[in-house]
Amino acid sequence: MSCPSMEDLEMFAAGELSEAGNHVAGCPACREVTSALAHENTLLAAALAFEPSPWPPLAPLSSVIASAIAVRAGWALWPDMLPEFLRLLDPAAFAASAAFRAAAWLRAEGLLMLLSAAALLFCARFARRGLAALLLFALAAVPSHALIRRAGEAVEVAAAESVADSVLALGDTVTIAGTVQGNLFSFARRVEVRGRVTGSLIALAERIELREGAVVEGDIIAGAGSVQLDRGSRLGGGVIAGSDRIRLAGEVGRAVLAGADSITAAGAVKGEFRVSAGELILEPAARLEGGLRAELASASGLRRSPEAVVSGADEVTVEGSEYAEPFFYVWAAAQFAGTLLIAWLWWRISPATLARCTDAARLAWRSAAVGLAVMVLAPVAALLLAISLAGLPLAAALIALLVWGALLATIPVARLIAGGRIPGAMPQLVLGLLLITIAVRIPFAGSVISAAIVLVGLGACAWEAAHAAAGAWRKPAAAAGSVLGPE
Repeated sequence: MSCPSMEDLEMFAAGELSEAGNHVAGCPACREVTSALAHENTLLAAALAFEPSPWPPLAPLSSVIASAIAVRAGWALWPDMLPEFLRLLDPAAFAASAAFRAAAWLRAEGLLMLLSAAALLFCARFARRGLAALLLFALAAVPSHALIRRAGEAVEVAAAESVADSVLALGDTVTIAGTVQGNLFSFARRVEVRGRVTGSLIALAERIELREGAVVEGDIIAGAGSVQLDRGSRLGGGVIAGSDRIRLAGEVGRAVLAGADSITAAGAVKGEFRVSAGELILEPAARLEGGLRAELASASGLRRSPEAVVSGADEVTVEGSEYAEPFFYVWAAAQFAGTLLIAWLWWRISPATLARCTDAARLAWRSAAVGLAVMVLAPVAALLLAISLAGLPLAAALIALLVWGALLATIPVARLIAGGRIPGAMPQLVLGLLLITIAVRIPFAGSVISAAIVLVGLGACAWEAAHAAAGAWRKPAAAAGSVLGPE
């Protein structure tokens, strides 16, 4: 009897052609071939096998968190359409609130402005060189013809020079006396513009100055010790700035959104003038055509000339003690209840994952470092992705993951804090979250404590997620190695 074809033997080895079994059993040559084919199938199956990550499915928890995020996003973007009581469903900490305030600014002021500000202002408290390196890394992916990089002790675009691209300037002093036909990204001790920038000025510096005759056609997005627009300077866009001192004596074409110890308006602002400051000075030449909304530390912080002109809304509020407001305690209790609900759902759905994240948070310095890296790199990566239209969904997903992580960050830290004091997971979570709720509202120190908790918790969750993902990919390789055996 003739032997089956190779195709029939392959089908038999795969268990699909039982009719060839009698022949293979009595034919040593076919039995050897089918044995080799079966071994090959085993190796291939092991190589392609993929086991689900030990990070468990969190669909129900994700639904709850997504609902909370949706409420917060809706409140920030369309405040007039949602009833007041829905605020009680918002368990967001300071990171989520900041993210959705930025989203509200996105709806009002435009995509490019926010994407640039997200990378800069989010990182404004970190070292200038470190942030410069991160931005340089992000911009390295931009085609070389779209950005000119200049670095040195003193970087200058001379008065007779015209640069036909955007410029990244890194140095002690950056002086623009000529023309930059694009955006100016700068990290320096001092940034001075005496010429023209056809795009936006995005800078982190000790001093940022627009001299008389200077023109920036786009926006100024800055983190600086001082920001100054001299009389006779012109800004076509708006200002987003965090600084110690801000003085605006030139013309601003759009809105101003700023926070500083001292803010002075001594020129024309076409858009809304919205600031938070310790001191606000409106000089006689101030012309706020889009209205004024200011929040001051005290009533004595406002110095307003009778000749200053404010068109539209004119609202100046003084920060009172939040502890004297009954709603402060209602809101704190609502946030506590919301976070506790998420913690309970996490514990019920995946207690093992919560335990691993809590263990990861025990190494506080490592977790804080990882959390800091995530907080810094995620906005920069989102900015890089958002350069192209196709990358916008990925950028939005990345920011959503960051907000989600910030929401969950408090939970493993809360369990860690109370873990040695009382037994049981839920009592630990209740006590830990209660202690955190009190600690983050301590005057002056509360913001530092809140930031530290978010960094440690976010870093612990990111560490555990990365460890789980790496373990999931190592298992197929280990399985293939066990099948192959030693050489």
